[in-house]
Amino acid sequence: MNRKHARIGYWSAVTYAALLIALNVSFAIMAIRVPASAWQGMEVYANSYQIIAFVPQSIGLLALPALLLMFVTLHFYTADGRKIWSLAGLLFATTHVTLLGALYFIQVAVLLPALTAGTWQGLDQFAFANPRSVAWGLNHYAWAMLGVALVFTAWAFGHSPLERWLRGLFLLNGVANILLILAFAFGFEMLTIAIALVSWVMALPVAALLVALLFRRLYLQEGAG
Repeated sequence: MNRKHARIGYWSAVTYAALLIALNVSFAIMAIRVPASAWQGMEVYANSYQIIAFVPQSIGLLALPALLLMFVTLHFYTADGRKIWSLAGLLFATTHVTLLGALYFIQVAVLLPALTAGTWQGLDQFAFANPRSVAWGLNHYAWAMLGVALVFTAWAFGHSPLERWLRGLFLLNGVANILLILAFAFGFEMLTIAIALVSWVMALPVAALLVALLFRRLYLQEGAG
């Protein structure tokens, strides 16, 4: 891997980690400002929504390209004998980014303007606030696809101490996010909250920062060489 690829990998990982942290902070603020309540229909939601509820999705739209670029550079980094794992991870990461990007775009560019204009009729299946909506179900599926991507990519890492840490964190995040399918299918809300705390708030940002450290070391090594 040359210095240019290492630099791209570093900045994509740092950017994703920073935006993921910002997303988590905005979600926490949203949860305080707009406490969760039982779904009472689209009309009640339309009369009580707050714009802050759409800030996490806006940040997410910025984070997704950085995430995909991180997986691309990890594939370039992976040794030839293990590239099957990094390629599989990249393909599932692309599925995650495509699905989640479309869902976030619908929230910000379709649902929010419709709520603002009072033309929200028929959009209840696109509201994340509706816990049994198509959008909320696809959101869980999209994160599960990231879980599969992380599990595959975990086996692309080598045996250095840093890469062993990365393998463990990728596996932890991967399995946790795959469990979101069960959480949604059976209505295990506490499982979703646990995954959010363990993976999205803690382990996933740390994993991204360790990927950044990996590429930083590669960049410095190439420069010294």
